[in-house]
Amino acid sequence: MTQAIPLIGPSTVSARHIRTIGILLAVLALPVFAIVAIAAGKEAGWDFQNYHWYDPYALLNGRLGFDIAVAHHATYYNPFLDVPLFWLATHFPAWVGGAWLGAEAGAAAALLGGIAYRLLTFEDKKTRLAVSVLLALAGMAGGGALGEIGKTSDDIPAGIGAIASIFVLVAGFSRVIRANARDLVWTVGLAGFLAGASPGLKLTALPYVVGLTLAVLSLPGSIPRRLMRATAFGLGVLLGIAVFGGPWFWTMWRFSGNPVFPYFNDIFASPLVPPGSYRDETFLPKDGVTRLFFPLIFSANSLTVAEWEFRDVHILIAYVLTPIAAVAALFKKPPGRALVHPLMARLILVGAAGSYVVWLYLFGIYRYLIPLEMLSPVIIVAATGLLPLRSGSRIVIMILLLGGAQLMAWKGDEPRSGWNGPYVDVKVPPIADPAHAIVLMTETAPMAYVIPAFPPEIPFLRIQGWMIGSKDRESVLGAEMHRRVEEHQGPIYGLYWPVEHEATVGAFADYGLALDDSGCRPVESNIQEPIDQGKPLLLCPLKRISP
Repeated sequence: MTQAIPLIGPSTVSARHIRTIGILLAVLALPVFAIVAIAAGKEAGWDFQNYHWYDPYALLNGRLGFDIAVAHHATYYNPFLDVPLFWLATHFPAWVGGAWLGAEAGAAAALLGGIAYRLLTFEDKKTRLAVSVLLALAGMAGGGALGEIGKTSDDIPAGIGAIASIFVLVAGFSRVIRANARDLVWTVGLAGFLAGASPGLKLTALPYVVGLTLAVLSLPGSIPRRLMRATAFGLGVLLGIAVFGGPWFWTMWRFSGNPVFPYFNDIFASPLVPPGSYRDETFLPKDGVTRLFFPLIFSANSLTVAEWEFRDVHILIAYVLTPIAAVAALFKKPPGRALVHPLMARLILVGAAGSYVVWLYLFGIYRYLIPLEMLSPVIIVAATGLLPLRSGSRIVIMILLLGGAQLMAWKGDEPRSGWNGPYVDVKVPPIADPAHAIVLMTETAPMAYVIPAFPPEIPFLRIQGWMIGSKDRESVLGAEMHRRVEEHQGPIYGLYWPVEHEATVGAFADYGLALDDSGCRPVESNIQEPIDQGKPLLLCPLKRISP
């Protein structure tokens, strides 16, 4: 039996009272983190400019196929996570959108606190609740997570399903272990459904589904019982993916013949684009030694896994502690009273380890590891609680590790701006005959965020980018863009960043077009992270080159 440690003596507060306080704190987390996001300021970085603003607009206005590749690969991402922000930000003051993003972080914090409360075994309920709140705050105050609060990158909300899955498993842990038919459906299956929601909404959350399936499989019981748990969880995952991602996968299948278009097109062979995996392998470790020491490497230099500088060592500490705790648990139980529920600790540690390994081989991009960073304080406590040391020593180690990690955490200095005016305010120059115009985009810098401000009857084609080259006439999308430009009878415009002028001229030439520089006009906006040293986008008339 697991023994609880009375840090302040037996609690005189009823379990019902503690539960009420816990629920109030969980609800309070939403407005608290909304305020944090508003105070941090509006973020509108590269990904926002590329697709987080355009994709929901395209979904709500039926622009799939009307525009082509305007946000590169991301043109075809599942847009559902971005719809609430787009709707709020276009109907209410800009800060309301920021409050929504903060509330998402608050929901994650509430779940982290709930997981911690059930993992800990302190006899005094007030102490247990207080420590749980501190662990939840620590999870949101890491170098990566803190910088993501109020950010539009969707890494926190994409992880909420996986974190909620862990909460359901630990909240109903006795039912998970018992695993009768009802428990398999309403507890294990529900946990799987929530976990499946994460990759359904954003494929980059796939590692957490694999890790949690392994975690459920690791729980004690006969082989048939373990397999029943894992099967129930897996079926729940498939249902979650189907509900939250299925409609978009089906849309992509009908559009391209590839449900995750354009990714893994070397397997699905959609004719719309050339064969290839289209994965970003920039940050993947290239050899075994690098993989082995990767947490040490990216904790020392964040630029090995991200495009911005920040610092966090929570994952490194968890990476070192987890195997030590696993080996220790095989040979000796911790002396004295327990600090954590050992089987819950096993579930969390196996889930974390499995998720990390899949991420290591599939992505290597730190943003996709943010949910694991958020869980890391709980992971560190779970691992330390299994060490064969006296309870007082384990508590001291927890405090030192978490305190030291927090002192070292630094979120970096990514730019934020104020909330004055609309969330996105774009000034489009006058366009002659918009009902018959077409706009061509070039090169790689993000610019799709301005499209919602243009007259909706204008199609946008990215004739040169990461997906399709301007010389491409072989793929369906490449040939389609060449055909549409060749047959077009109305005005043709080019949209580009001045820093990419030289390459842009070449791309237009591949389409038999040339810039009319005398007619170029700026497309100005309130986005405060200019790509080209403060110079605005240019919208220029294009003229056909005589053959």
